[in-house]
Amino acid sequence: MMVGFAIGCVGVVIFLTTGYVNKDDETKIQKKKMLPVFLSLLFLIGVAFFAQGEMTAYAYPPAKKLPNTKGMSYREAFLAVAKSQLGYAEDKNGETVFGAWAGDSRQAWCSEFVAWCAHKARVPKTIIPKVRSAVRYREFFEGEGRFYLLAGGGATSYCGCRQAAKGTLSVDDLAAGDILLLDNHTCIFLYRNGNWLHTLDGNSGDRVCERDRFIGTIHGVCKPDFERKEKKLLKNVKVPQSMNLKKGKAKTLKISLPKGLKKSKLKIRYKSSNKKIAVVNANGKVKAKKKGTCRVTTILKLQNGEGKSFKTKITIK
Repeated sequence: MMVGFAIGCVGVVIFLTTGYVNKDDETKIQKKKMLPVFLSLLFLIGVAFFAQGEMTAYAYPPAKKLPNTKGMSYREAFLAVAKSQLGYAEDKNGETVFGAWAGDSRQAWCSEFVAWCAHKARVPKTIIPKVRSAVRYREFFEGEGRFYLLAGGGATSYCGCRQAAKGTLSVDDLAAGDILLLDNHTCIFLYRNGNWLHTLDGNSGDRVCERDRFIGTIHGVCKPDFERKEKKLLKNVKVPQSMNLKKGKAKTLKISLPKGLKKSKLKIRYKSSNKKIAVVNANGKVKAKKKGTCRVTTILKLQNGEGKSFKTKITIK
């Protein structure tokens, strides 16, 4: 549109200035009559330029409707946005909104899809960066100390997994939202079914879809630090340092969580150092068995597998 407007302005100036070169009144009158037609043509040229620019900029299919992520954690929002795009397919030219956002609408877009979902979920780039390949994901998370091999998984030189991993991660420590790297492919882990991992993929069959992948095809795991805030709050959790009980009685350990850290975001386990003296169930209820002392360990874990443990001395009288 701006190009057409500029052409129109130049054309009007030329038209008006040349209109008075010839002193013949009849010529001036004819040119004045032609002015509206001339301006209309220039306007149509401008519209054509604008339309061409619009078609070029928006040739790729638009994203599907995004969910309302208000009040969600970074992990929840990231997964919600990713799932909202299920069924999205690239156009016949291989163009997508994800590739366009990353800088090339026809780019192979599995990695761009992951970064786009993080961006739309308002996940900081310090947690999931804007990158365009599995190699770049590996490099970023390696620098953060959050890139791992997967026990039972494979490895290729493509991701450099054998040379640049923090350690080997158990499949049990995978969490929904972790980023899995395959040979020349990036996808999002959802859940495990035996030796099969259910994933959410961009650019799989030219669309966004869910897939089951054998554990041996995974070359590396990137664990975004979604719970960075919650991890800091763990320091402010309070668990009783001691508890006194009479033989045969029971009492529940009370965990005091700081504001901003919800119990629903934690996996809580309890363990007794001596079950002959005291046992503890999954809800933290301690039952005294016989006189003596032991310790109950309270283990708090975030969804990313990181956490903190607390010890309580149990005295049975």
